[in-house]
Amino acid sequence: MSEISSFQKKEMQSINLDENSPSSSKQSNKYQPLKKDENKSSGYPIFSKIKVILELSFILLAFFLALKKAISTFLNKDNPDGTSKLSSQNNLANENKIIRKETNNLKICICTVGKKENRYIKEFVQFYEKFGVDKIYLYDYNNVNDEKFSDVISDYINNGFVEVLDWRGKNEYIGMLNDCYQKYYQQYDWLMFYDIDEYIHLKNYGNIKPFLNDEKFNNCKKIYLNWVFHTDNDLLYYDNRTLQERFPFIESKPSSINNESLYYIKSIIRGNLTNITVDCKYKLSNQIKGCNGFGQEEPNLLGFNFEHPDFENYYIDHYFYKSVEEFVEKLSLVDYDIEFKNETIGRFFQYNNVTYEKIDYIENKTGVNLSLYRNILNERSNKTN
Repeated sequence: MSEISSFQKKEMQSINLDENSPSSSKQSNKYQPLKKDENKSSGYPIFSKIKVILELSFILLAFFLALKKAISTFLNKDNPDGTSKLSSQNNLANENKIIRKETNNLKICICTVGKKENRYIKEFVQFYEKFGVDKIYLYDYNNVNDEKFSDVISDYINNGFVEVLDWRGKNEYIGMLNDCYQKYYQQYDWLMFYDIDEYIHLKNYGNIKPFLNDEKFNNCKKIYLNWVFHTDNDLLYYDNRTLQERFPFIESKPSSINNESLYYIKSIIRGNLTNITVDCKYKLSNQIKGCNGFGQEEPNLLGFNFEHPDFENYYIDHYFYKSVEEFVEKLSLVDYDIEFKNETIGRFFQYNNVTYEKIDYIENKTGVNLSLYRNILNERSNKTN
């Protein structure tokens, strides 16, 4: 009881002190429930809420715009090489990206090199002009005092279809290939690297642009096509008819080829591929894989050989040998050693008929001993007799 009385006494003293306090009239009894003020609103009016939301939205929008501007300013700051960081990063993001265009908008060029080719250059230029090529970059590979291409195709040079680049006196075939790609890869969708004795053959296509723009090549950065060698048609001497008129016959396909290494290919490569070096006359660049003429990737391309060569649909008509006289002239353009001459002559007879007349002509002009082939003919003659 004494503990209860003591507690009640303290409570009474506390109450008396509160009543005597100057602020007691403004304070509520802590044991009484608070009364709701009916005159006050239960929350913000609706327009106040909208105002708050709009203010917050404006602040966020201003923040993101400022952030975007700061990032853009940083990325567009010039690099030491004069390009913008934004441009450099875009190039990196789009590196080797394939962008499909309408057929009529495709731009295609040929990079080629010629030495003692005045006999053949006009036929080559006319063929590819009709076949849809937009430009030919012709590297003049002649010796300094030799013939000039302007002597026979000045009209095509003057109208801009052919541009002759001075490569006279140089012995840099691979250097020419890379020079052409590095100079013009940004101007063209596709670049073709064919010699003046190489003519593209596309089944059911009279123009190269629909072929290159076919959906089957959507994911291809490079296209391999096989060479198909044309025979000499048993012609001993040159005459002024076109190559296609004089040499209509092609090698036996592929029975005349006993070695897969002779399944040669040449390539067409896309433009706008960055960081690409052209370092091979057949594959152009080892940095990217290629497709065949059907748009199928050729992952097992060893050296420059096709696993499944195509001699019927999409290939290159290769007039390498021509007549015997022209073949011997070709041999004289390069300082071949005797071993390489023997090998090249051996290939000539692999694709062409062996006759005494051809053997005599080649021996007299080159000094190469062809008794092996003469003995082959003798054996054949003895069997028939």
